Amino acid sequence: MQEVETIVNAARCLERHAQQLRLAGSRRKLVRVMVPNTFAQFLQPTVMEHFYEAHRDAVLEVFSGTYDASERALLSREVDLAFVRLPTRMPRLSVKWQFEGDSVCVIPRTHPLADGESVRALDLDSVPLVLLWRQSALRHDVDIAFRNARVSPTVVAEVHSVSVACAMAERGIGMAIVNRLIAQSCDSERFVMKPFVPTIKFATGIASLEAEPVSATCDAFGACLAEALARLHAGRDDA
Repeated sequence: MQEVETIVNAARCLERHAQQLRLAGSRRKLVRVMVPNTFAQFLQPTVMEHFYEAHRDAVLEVFSGTYDASERALLSREVDLAFVRLPTRMPRLSVKWQFEGDSVCVIPRTHPLADGESVRALDLDSVPLVLLWRQSALRHDVDIAFRNARVSPTVVAEVHSVSVACAMAERGIGMAIVNRLIAQSCDSERFVMKPFVPTIKFATGIASLEAEPVSATCDAFGACLAEALARLHAGRDDA
């Protein structure tokens, strides 16, 4: 398996260089980035619009995936930049832009819990829930919170995307517990976000491969993405 992985990674690296050579012939610059699916759907189009205003010679390739997939994509040189959770699980990654966040409960505006200041694990006893998949770091922390509160969560759906969790929550399928920063990128007026208690803190960032400094174009795109994320963080609103 290790030998196969080495061969596959080398093939991907060769493919990447071939793409760069093709773009060089047309004087265009390649930027490859991996972000959560929710960012790719709701945040990335705006970021790309602003980025292209100053970088008409760039070509963007956008991947979406989990934090672990992002780290693997960086190490295999499939992408230049990736949104990761900190601390990273894999070595040899460099993080230039970092963000702090916390957990929130996503609730339909018409639900009684939408009027409170926060939502406790105990408040969700017997309440239908839409949670992230069991292998995710957030799900692990959420499960611990329910165990400590001696609550058996009523899980009606497990999803792999914050945007899907929010969409289900706004339709009343179940409450969702997600990362506030990611959920804030969703374009919806039909749900509210209330702090989930006990608070689950997040540290995330935009990473690159430590051994290979990114190009000026990639760095400019990273700065553009970081600015958009900073605006999201500054605009946190429980209303």
